[in-house]
Amino acid sequence: MTKLLVCSDIHGRRTVMEAILAAHADADVILFLGDGERDFEALDIPDAGRKKIFNVCGNCDMHSGAAVSRTEKVDGRKLFMTHGHFFHVKSGTEYLAMTARDAGCDMAFFGHTHDPYYEDVLGVHLFNPGAVLEGCYGIVELSEHGISFTHWQIRFDADTPYSERIAPVRW
Repeated sequence: MTKLLVCSDIHGRRTVMEAILAAHADADVILFLGDGERDFEALDIPDAGRKKIFNVCGNCDMHSGAAVSRTEKVDGRKLFMTHGHFFHVKSGTEYLAMTARDAGCDMAFFGHTHDPYYEDVLGVHLFNPGAVLEGCYGIVELSEHGISFTHWQIRFDADTPYSERIAPVRW
């Protein structure tokens, strides 16, 4: 099984992102979907040398050299990554789904809306982890039996972080 940690929209909340990384130090792959690229680059990622780390730039990542979208292969599955602003995801996800499908991807990951979201559109699994700014992130597990998508929110109880599963929204 391969575990993907999916995050977006840090917007200065580095301590939240650090707590998420510590809680999921066993992640094999980290996908960062933009808006907080400088925050993300400044993080000390546990065991970073053994992880695959992929990122794209968001609409708030000024002067970024990262791509607006990219495709990657993980465990033989092709995935599409974008922040989402160029795909107008606040107005719907069909354009993103068509673009990912046309690129041969069966999964598309995006941020921008700050809302945890999952839906199968045109045969493409669309997944938005929500915003780290609000403690939200996603875990995707790939195995020979299939794919699982879950949304989580990290909270702090007397400065001790804990995560709880949350339900995604559907538009």
